[in-house]
Amino acid sequence: MQFLVDTNVPHSVKTLLFACGHESVHLRDIGLRAADDETITRYALENDLVILTRDRGFGNTRRYPPAIYRGIAVLRLGLEATASDVIALLQKFMERADVLEQLPGKTAIVSNDAIQLRSR
Repeated sequence: MQFLVDTNVPHSVKTLLFACGHESVHLRDIGLRAADDETITRYALENDLVILTRDRGFGNTRRYPPAIYRGIAVLRLGLEATASDVIALLQKFMERADVLEQLPGKTAIVSNDAIQLRSR
């Protein structure tokens, strides 16, 4: 899988994604550090990338209909979450091959308690 990592996710997650066999590009690496959501979604669509973000707005399936995306993964952590917290949650998500297989065309809401897949 190939991920587009939002700026609200630590750059260091790229190492974890690579170790799990995935490719990724971080918005700051492509000059889109201050990109708005429209620019992010357009880039993801044009490049067939899964959006990886902490922005809960991407969980709105009316605004971002999952069927048109390669996938959207929203990491739900509190504002006080550290980079280590984000990486730990992402590690749990990466260990769920069954969920990753179903991700194309869906939105995954990933929290410490559960992973919810939404198709609409």
